[in-house]
Amino acid sequence: MKLKLIHLLKLIDSSSLTLKQTRLLKLTGSSSLTLKHLRLLRLIDSGLLRLKHLRLLRLIGCHSTKLRLIHLLKRIGSGSMMLKQTRLLKRIDSSLLMLKQTRLLKRIDSSLLMLKCLCLLRLTDSDLLMLKLIHLLKLTGLRSMTLKQTRLLRLTGSDLLMLKHWHLLRQTDSSSMTLKHWHLLKRIDSSLLMLKHLRLLRQIGCHSTKPRLIHLLKRIGSGSMMLRHLHLLKRIGSSLLMLKCLCLLR
Repeated sequence: MKLKLIHLLKLIDSSSLTLKQTRLLKLTGSSSLTLKHLRLLRLIDSGLLRLKHLRLLRLIGCHSTKLRLIHLLKRIGSGSMMLKQTRLLKRIDSSLLMLKQTRLLKRIDSSLLMLKCLCLLRLTDSDLLMLKLIHLLKLTGLRSMTLKQTRLLRLTGSDLLMLKHWHLLRQTDSSSMTLKHWHLLKRIDSSLLMLKHLRLLRQIGCHSTKPRLIHLLKRIGSGSMMLRHLHLLKRIGSSLLMLKCLCLLR
């Protein structure tokens, strides 16, 4: 299966999850990009789910990018969810797998956008990719956009996960914010789980955090981001997932 440019969902406004002009797989026949068994979005929802201009993967021709059996978004929660101009993966462009200029949540209108109990990635497979209980944003604020107990990646799985040179957050600008218990390199080194030089944001701080227009994961490599009460990775585990030379945000 060769996917060069995937427009995953174009959801035009409806109150009962009407998928209009949905393009799940737009095959253009690029021999340089190999995406096998890619299941990107499976919306299981019956409520007031409104996804506007959701572009989950926009793959622009890389050389040997191999995403095998990756269930990236199998379920996008329930409730009155409003995602405006969300771009999960804007570019995948490298020789192995490099995710450049990734914008997880670009909230343009923060005073009107209310994200309550957002379960953006909640993967329940147990064989191929065990990424369970991933809560990207769990927002419980109305106007002040308070991020409470945000769990970005909570991975529960078992062994065959090889993540080499995973640079998740390398933030240098810490003057404009309060980051306590900044763990940026937490060495987790087992037989098949190789997470070297891994530092995750793990902030225990003030509960009056009111970030507006938060670029959650805009750039890894330079700072000026506000990530508070953020647990990027608590447990990393998978089966049959090999992500080599992964630069998530750069």
